[in-house]
Amino acid sequence: MAGRVFSKFLFSVIAISLVSTISLTGCSSKTKTAPITHSTAKLDPEYIQKVLDDLKAIAQASQEKLDADGVTETYYFDNPGPNSIGHGSLEWTTVYDPTTKKTTSRYPQNPTYRESGSGPNAVGVALRAVEGYKSSDPAPTEKDGVFTFEAPVTYDGVTIIYTKDGFVTGVLLQNSLTDPSYTNFYEVNFYNITNPIADQILNTKE
Repeated sequence: MAGRVFSKFLFSVIAISLVSTISLTGCSSKTKTAPITHSTAKLDPEYIQKVLDDLKAIAQASQEKLDADGVTETYYFDNPGPNSIGHGSLEWTTVYDPTTKKTTSRYPQNPTYRESGSGPNAVGVALRAVEGYKSSDPAPTEKDGVFTFEAPVTYDGVTIIYTKDGFVTGVLLQNSLTDPSYTNFYEVNFYNITNPIADQILNTKE
């Protein structure tokens, strides 16, 4: 089930060189933060390198925390625009358990069903944003912890990575910077598995 929905937009993660203001120990707050426009991007090579270096450090720290303590992540499909982050259709919630090294997902449309092996995705997308960036791509930008990567002109897409306190808190994928017809949001809920979302997924069938 996860693969069917995710594969539809997998090209966004791959083709785009590559959000949420949440507490690392609590649930996310739905801050409405629009991405900056590319017209404001600084083209200075030193600025671009700093953006890449900063995001790489954040993404690597996030991966280390995920590996050590686990993570819960929620995927929202087709949010109604960049000013409504997190208000799309809840598709699934995923838990990665570092003790078993397994991932388990729960779907609101079938709450007793559990699926293994899908996600989480936000931190990986952030890492691929840095690793996949080419000097011929539009310049990445950063403002207030929000990193924006536009796809090359041959693609129609943008990836926006939200961070707070040195960790990735979410990733927004959309097909236009200013007027998207779809947006998809991976939100990190917690960097641990000692929380109500993880408990519901791992320890109950509700």
